[in-house]
Amino acid sequence: MDGSVVTWGQSDYGGDSSRIQRQLKNVQQLEATSAVFAAVLAADFFLTWGDPAYGGNNSRVQGHLF
Repeated sequence: MDGSVVTWGQSDYGGDSSRIQRQLKNVQQLEATSAVFAAVLAADFFLTWGDPAYGGNNSRVQGHLF
């Protein structure tokens, strides 16, 4: 395994990860809810995508997560 992630399904709920696909490398852990995905990357970087109302966009707090 190379730590890459592929998603599919309804884009509002994380099925479309094209916006962050280049960042989805060396994924160490992946978690999901019905509306959001979260990935911990090898470089101690935390990435979320999916419905922003449920935490799918962490860009405003990214610097405070690790």
